[in-house]
Parts: sequence; structure tokens; C-alpha cells
Amino acid sequence: MNLPTNRSSAKESNQNYYFTGNSCVKGHVARRKTSNGECCECARIYRATYGKELRKKATLKWRANNPDKVKIHKQTEYLNNRDKYLEQASQWASENWDTAKEAKRRWSKANRSYGAMKRRERAAKERQAMPFWSDQQYILDVYQNCREFNCILNANGIDIVYSVDHIVPLNSLEVCGLHCEFNLQILTSQANSSKNNRHIETTYEYGT
Repeated sequence: MNLPTNRSSAKESNQNYYFTGNSCVKGHVARRKTSNGECCECARIYRATYGKELRKKATLKWRANNPDKVKIHKQTEYLNNRDKYLEQASQWASENWDTAKEAKRRWSKANRSYGAMKRRERAAKERQAMPFWSDQQYILDVYQNCREFNCILNANGIDIVYSVDHIVPLNSLEVCGLHCEFNLQILTSQANSSKNNRHIETTYEYGT
């Protein structure tokens, strides 16, 4: 397609570009933009050199000015890719267990009322998931044994914490298990946290 040879002709013919055949101040012989007369090669080089940084600054500015839209976008992104984000969080926690543990401790301290509410919800969920035929004394013994085992480890200076885990999670998008003696196992807190309400057929032995 033949381009106009000057800017005025390009405006008259509603063309986005024109070509003079002459070099710009930087020596480029290239098309020019009708809107501002800018050399297209100069614009390309500028975008390649500074474009990424400019886009980053523009994005940060937009995010700062639109916190509500950013929050909605994050929530939507999480809901649409929940499994991916849970897997990433689980992997990070496994690789940075001490940091994750300390962050969880600080968060729990700063959100005690929320933690108490979640514990009440958890207790209610366990009651709802407990069948009439379950051995309640056995279940209590499992939790008591876990607490005693943690006390022994702590008294001997061993920094490993165990918790009671439901093999098939009580609350899961895939399948919900029962709160009964056949669905309980004792895992390290690290292994338990890494499950993220998933059913993982893996056996964890004491000391691992």
C-alpha cells in the first residue's frame, strides 16, 4: 500500500502513517505517525528499551487508584484457579516451613477472635460428620495420644509438632470424609498442612 508522502496528505486521506523517504533526527528512514509525526523506528526502539518499565509503573499506579477492582480481580482469579494456588502455597510452605510456621503464629496472634470462630466451626463440622456408630472414646484417645507425644518431643527439645489428620478431609471439593476412628491418622503438622483439604494416599511415619 502506497503511503502519503507528508503528514497533511495523510490527515486528509485518514491514513495512520506517512512516509517521506527522509531520515529522522536519529537517522532512521521509516514510516511516521500521522497523529504526532513520530518516527515509527524511534518509537519501536523506545518501547523495547523503556516500555516494560513504563508499563510496570502504569500498572502499579492503576492498582493503587483502583483497590476495589484489584480485590475483585484477585478473588475471581483465585476461585477460577483454586487448585493451582493451593498447590503453589503447599509447595512454598513445604520448602519454607520455618517461615510459614512463624507467619502463621503471628497471624493467629493478631486474629485471635477469627481463630476462635474457626475452631468452633471446626468442632461443629466434626460433630456433624461423626456417625452414630463411631467409637468416640477411641477418637478422644487418638487426640490425647497426639498431645502427649508432642509434650514428650517438646520436653526433649525436638522441634517437630504432630497433629491429628482426617485421611479423607471433612471439608473438600472432591469428597468429604467422616469423623470416625477409621479416618484418623497422626501426621507432622507440616505434612498435614501440605494436604490442603486433599485426599493424599501417602503414609507418614513418626520422625519423618
